[in-house]
Amino acid sequence: MRTHKTIKEIKERYNYQLSNIQQDEIDEIIKEILMALKTTGVCPSIIDIINKLGFTVYNFPFEKDGVDDESKSIRGFLGVGFDFNINENSNCFLIDKYCENKKARFIAAYLLSHYILNINDEKTDKYHFCYHEQDLKNCLETRFALSFLMPKEAFSAQVELLKIAYETADKTLSKDELLEILANTFQVTTAMVKARMILLK
Repeated sequence: MRTHKTIKEIKERYNYQLSNIQQDEIDEIIKEILMALKTTGVCPSIIDIINKLGFTVYNFPFEKDGVDDESKSIRGFLGVGFDFNINENSNCFLIDKYCENKKARFIAAYLLSHYILNINDEKTDKYHFCYHEQDLKNCLETRFALSFLMPKEAFSAQVELLKIAYETADKTLSKDELLEILANTFQVTTAMVKARMILLK
């Protein structure tokens, strides 16, 4: 697979060993990628980012009658160098078409994180990875995905803006209200917002 220049530079900088990177490094990597792709706005489109990196994203009906239990738990698929006879691009993401938008965005970001963190494009012609149904876990891919969906600068700015707006209006902003507003702004769940807040502490 022909790797995007910025992704290649990041992987080479870490000698394809990103398993021990810290949260501040993750935030800097995300910032670098978003700037290189000229991605703007508070809530970046994860699908646009994936497309710009050379992948095609499809909605796919993973949960079907007649499929074994193992396959039924699959919610996402990352394929590098695979021929699905869908179109000419053999590098793709398949996202469960039955997932609601917030969950689908997380799955896409998780698969992208897996690609960036774990695949050595120089040595890999063909690769696949399946994302199975799971809770938010404190693994590197999850932290990377949350950072993609809620970039540090945009997220921190939104928190401050909300606090100022409520103070100016002489209103109290409860934690639940803050979580709900941020979840809607970044199109994620409140659980994801809570997890991102912890990462930024």
